[in-house]
Amino acid sequence: MKGSRLKKVVLLSMLVVVLGFLPVLVSADEIQFTGDLASMSFGLNPLTGVPSYTWYHGCSPTSGGMLMGYWAEHGYPKLLPGVTNPMVQSAAVDNDISSPQHNVHDTYVGHTANSIADFMKTVDGGTYLNNIAPGLAAWSNYCGVGVKTCYDAEVAYFGGSFTYSNFVGQINAGDPMLLNLMTYAPGEGWVGHTVMAYGYQANMFNLRIYNGRQYVDVTVPGFAVMDTWNIGVGPGKQASWVGWNGQTVYAQLINGVDWWPFLDMTLTNGYFYTNQWDWEVEDGDFYQPAGTASSLQIRSNSNILSGIPLPIPLPGSLWLFGPGLAGFWAWRRMKAG
Repeated sequence: MKGSRLKKVVLLSMLVVVLGFLPVLVSADEIQFTGDLASMSFGLNPLTGVPSYTWYHGCSPTSGGMLMGYWAEHGYPKLLPGVTNPMVQSAAVDNDISSPQHNVHDTYVGHTANSIADFMKTVDGGTYLNNIAPGLAAWSNYCGVGVKTCYDAEVAYFGGSFTYSNFVGQINAGDPMLLNLMTYAPGEGWVGHTVMAYGYQANMFNLRIYNGRQYVDVTVPGFAVMDTWNIGVGPGKQASWVGWNGQTVYAQLINGVDWWPFLDMTLTNGYFYTNQWDWEVEDGDFYQPAGTASSLQIRSNSNILSGIPLPIPLPGSLWLFGPGLAGFWAWRRMKAG
């Protein structure tokens, strides 16, 4: 093979080797997502073995039920009495969330406490924040499982110390937690909501907030959420914020996981948009059972890839990489000759 034909083959081979190298040259944290998402890495790292329950006589007891279901699935089956599979919202799961006795008048009053809703003192589906953590602890003890950690912490706006970093520490330890959110809902006024949070991602959402003095464009983290409604996003979901260009920003559904912005109320000084469901984090509930799990299934942190450059070509590019090297070698031989 001689002349221009050989040069064309060599040039094509050099192009192939460059394409083969591209996955090496682009680090994970340089992949850009368009639309509502900020620049982010492949560090999406939700915990596994997290059940998804829909609202049953209150978002707080339902989220508390998911938290207990997680630990039941990870070696503490006593935390959901009568439940054989914590990953499925069976009638037995519903009874642990809110018992038939509670459901008669939707209150904890008038009968012996025997469900999470009772111990949280939930009435008509509503639960005071200062009853959630004590309710989790009381339920755990009721089930015969000791409590290693159980408390709530508010964000700095309310004089507390809870931050996104604290949340990240919980997830890295394999411990999901409950987040208590607040918004000023269209036509409803002040509304609170308790959700199950089980994963994090830094620098995920580009939002425009108002802090009482001015509008500010910020990039905030995201968190994996079980919101007690259903898995899904979009205009039909009561979860929307305002983006940098004034557009509506919705929650994101990635690989079957809902992601919401971790918007600390401290950033907004308690201000909300009146035409959006712009949930803000006001409080977090920490819980961890005591004793030794009967079986350990908690994932390790070795699968967290946030900000780590990919060390080798992606499998799909290996077929480009080999021939490209051959072409590059031929070009070096040609130049040497």
